[in-house]
Amino acid sequence: MRFVYICHPYSNDPDGNRAKVAKICADLVRAQPEVFPIAPQLFMREILPSEMDEQDRVITMCCRLIDICEEVYWYVGHSPGCDKEVAYSKTTSKPVTKKW
Repeated sequence: MRFVYICHPYSNDPDGNRAKVAKICADLVRAQPEVFPIAPQLFMREILPSEMDEQDRVITMCCRLIDICEEVYWYVGHSPGCDKEVAYSKTTSKPVTKKW
């Protein structure tokens, strides 16, 4: 089992992006059964209901999740959060695969 971090915009459309990430994860598990997607977009709202007020904390938590993953799959494009996650991934030499 390989942990893969799912990097995808969230804050510009939380409900829409959450649905997109859920589909990405479901498709990924079907296509690559050895992959376990780690997607904070699917649960962050439940543990930090006011996540928009806690962006630094959210990014710190996401970076800790990146630490346990073997790779980062980067979907869609640029957003402030995605850019920070990708930059962090590069400092740890995690492979980042663009999926867009």
